[in-house]
Amino acid sequence: MKMLFDGLQFVAEFDAGFSFKKKKEVRDAIIKNGGILSYLLNRKTDYLLLSNPEKIESFKCRSAIQKGVPVVNVDFIFKCIEESLVIDAKRCEVVSESNKKAFQKGKISETKKRRSAGQKRTILPSNVKFWARDDLNAPFFDEPASKLIKWAVYERESNAVKSCLVIEVAVCLQRDDPKNYRILVNSGTNFSQKREKDEFFVSGDSEETVATFAGLCQQAGHNRWNKSTSLPPAHLGSVKLHAMLSSFLPDQSPDESVLQLVYAMWEESMGQLLRRITKPLNEFDLDMVEEIEGILLQMKSSIQTRSPPSEMESLLNDLVEKLTLREKPSKVTLSEIASFQNLCQLIRDLICVQEANGGQPTTPIAKYTALGCRIGHVSEGSSEYEEVLERIVK
Repeated sequence: MKMLFDGLQFVAEFDAGFSFKKKKEVRDAIIKNGGILSYLLNRKTDYLLLSNPEKIESFKCRSAIQKGVPVVNVDFIFKCIEESLVIDAKRCEVVSESNKKAFQKGKISETKKRRSAGQKRTILPSNVKFWARDDLNAPFFDEPASKLIKWAVYERESNAVKSCLVIEVAVCLQRDDPKNYRILVNSGTNFSQKREKDEFFVSGDSEETVATFAGLCQQAGHNRWNKSTSLPPAHLGSVKLHAMLSSFLPDQSPDESVLQLVYAMWEESMGQLLRRITKPLNEFDLDMVEEIEGILLQMKSSIQTRSPPSEMESLLNDLVEKLTLREKPSKVTLSEIASFQNLCQLIRDLICVQEANGGQPTTPIAKYTALGCRIGHVSEGSSEYEEVLERIVK
């Protein structure tokens, strides 16, 4: 039996004054009627729910409007349930004052079309908020729980003084923070411990983050920074970036036997994917992985709260469709969800390798890079060799 909100994904922008009880009412109303409540705005979002109309100028609302996603008040949910149909969004649409005036003057005739899947956008750094890292009012980002996913290192020379610029993107693996993406920007001279620039930007939107990263790289090119493959000075860039880059410096390239091992690991990883899913790796992107991980978290919550079987069935169907599973699990358990989360992490890692090698994951060094560690030989007969051998046997 088709439910009212089947296939619809809602993103909520709840004001601090919106009580926990009201939040629960909205959440339950969406989920019990087959909808999906997410906290990440992306191209799959159907509606953005706003509890306080005064927040219509927030970045999330502006992003929704830019993507062609209707911004509606929370009454939209209850009116749909009351009338037993998904009503026209315009009946509950929240419109900014600037747009109201534009409508009145006839300058806006229809909602913007959604951005096509292949269309990339760039956000200029001047259009978003960057925080100094020593600003006490800056938002918190849980760096120990984060994973580095993109980076760029630039160099330039002026008056015989070399300078370095580092731009890196990290995602926090803890899902309780809505702003789980961070772009860190450092710059300074190679010989001074002082950072000329040390700031960061946070967001809960992966598309916004990637577009801002692209804007920063574009700006670097315009300012005559040159892309570099060298390790940046110790005072520039995060500890995680230095750990990753130091593992595959050109003068520390692995020998042929190590690359053969990496090749075997890569083939095994690809084999794991092919055994479980039908979609080619090059058709996935990080946004899709985010959405799938969101479904898995909802499935986990559904088990823990003992939600109706219909809710789990709906989520499972979404998972099968988004992940293109070869076989639909007959029963979903927490351990099964954990295995799917591991599969998502594997896809995420392989995508990062592709991006690091320009979309062509054939270079052995690029595959080695993705490991984020160093592999080397242990002399046969040494104490270290015996210790490793003993652990493998065990």
